[in-house]
Amino acid sequence: MHSKFNIMFVMTMKKKRRKIQKKNLLIVVVAVACVVGLISSAGFWTVSSIQKHQKKQEVAAQDEQKITELKDLKVQVQDILSIKYLAHLKSDIQTFLFNNQLSDLQDQINQYFEENNIDQTKVAYAIQDLTTDAYVESDNARENYPAASTYKLPLSMLWYEMIQSGAANPENKLEYTEKMREDEDGENPNQPIGKMHKIGDQIRLAEVLEAAALYSDNIAGHMLFENLGGYSAFKSMALKYARNQQAQEFTDYKNILNPDYTMDLAHALFNDQTGTWDDLKYWLYRAYMGGFLNRNQEYGFVQKIGNNQEVRNVIGYLPGNAPFSISIYSSIGADEGEKMIGDLGSICVDYFTKKYESGFYDDYPKKDYDGWEFLQDPPQITIYYDYDTGTGEIVPDSQNSSSSQNQNDQNTSSENSSAQNGQ
Repeated sequence: MHSKFNIMFVMTMKKKRRKIQKKNLLIVVVAVACVVGLISSAGFWTVSSIQKHQKKQEVAAQDEQKITELKDLKVQVQDILSIKYLAHLKSDIQTFLFNNQLSDLQDQINQYFEENNIDQTKVAYAIQDLTTDAYVESDNARENYPAASTYKLPLSMLWYEMIQSGAANPENKLEYTEKMREDEDGENPNQPIGKMHKIGDQIRLAEVLEAAALYSDNIAGHMLFENLGGYSAFKSMALKYARNQQAQEFTDYKNILNPDYTMDLAHALFNDQTGTWDDLKYWLYRAYMGGFLNRNQEYGFVQKIGNNQEVRNVIGYLPGNAPFSISIYSSIGADEGEKMIGDLGSICVDYFTKKYESGFYDDYPKKDYDGWEFLQDPPQITIYYDYDTGTGEIVPDSQNSSSSQNQNDQNTSSENSSAQNGQ
C-alpha cells in the first residue's frame, strides 16, 4: 500500500511539473514576443527617424539651392536693368524728382484758369523744361482730343526721316487724286495745293511737305498719309515717337492726339542734332510768327497749330538759354482758345527766363546746342502763294533765294491776321 501511495505521489508531481513547465513556457513565449516587438518597434522608429533626418537635410539643401538661384537671378536682373534700361530708369527717376521744379508754374497756370473762368475740363496741357527734363501736365493730358492740323507734325516727321534714310527723295512725285481732295471751309479757305494744282497732277514731295508745314495745307496732309498706306497706317508708324503706351483709339481712323504724346514730338525735334528735321523746324518757325504761342509777342516759337471750329491746339518749343516745350489742346472757343494759348505762352516765357536769370541752371551740364541750329542753313521757300488774291506759283530754287525773305514776311503778316491755315 505504501508503494501504491508513492506511485500515485510521483505521478501527481509529474503532472504538476508539466503544468508549471507549460506556464513557464507560455511566459517565456510572451516575454520573447514582447522583446521581439520592442526590438522591432525600436528598429522601425530608428529607421523612420533616420529617414526624416535625411529628408530634412534634403529639403534644407533644396531650399539653400533655391536661395542661391534667387540670389543669382537678382544679380542677373540688376545687370539687365543697369545695362538695358539705365537710360529709361534714369529718365523716370529724373521726372519724378524734377516734377516739383515746375509745381509753381502749374500754380500760376491754375490761377490763370480761375481768374479767366476757363473750364479746365476743356483744356489739356503739358510742359517740359528742356534743360532738366522736368515735366508737368494737367490731369487730362493723356486723354485724346480732336487733333485738327497738329496731326501733320508727326506725319511730316516720318517723311523727313524717310528722306534722311534714303527711303524717299524730295524730288519724288506724288499724284494728286480725287480721294485726296479736301473742300475749302471757313477755317482754311486758301490751300496752295488745291489752288495751284488739279486732280491728276504729279507734285514734288518737297513741295507737298512745304505746303503741309508752312501753310498747313489739308490736301498736302492727305497726300502724305495716303502715300504711307492711309491714316491708320500712318498713326501706327507714328507710335514710335511715344514713350508711353497709347490707347487703342489712337490708331483708329480718328484724327485725335494728346498733349502727353505730342510733348514727345517736341522733345525729339529740339534734341535732334542730325539735321533730319531742320527743314521742318524752319517751316514751323516761319509759319506762325505772330499767332498762337507768339500771339502776345514774337518770341520765336517753333510751333504747329491746329484749329477747327471751337478747337485751338498747339505743339511748340522755344529754343534759347532756357528752352522749354509746351503742348495745349482746347475746345473753349476759337477766340478764347487762341488768347489762352498766347497767354500761357507768355507765362511760360516769363517763368523760364526768370529761372535762367536766377542762376538755377548753372549747375546743369551745358548742351552744345541751343535749338537755333536750323536757322544756319534754312531751306528756300518754293511756294509763293498770295492769300489776298488766292493765286500762287512754284519758283525754281535757283530763282527764289533773293525773294524768300519777302515771302516769309508776307506769310507772317497773313498768319498774324488770320489763323486760317491750321485746320
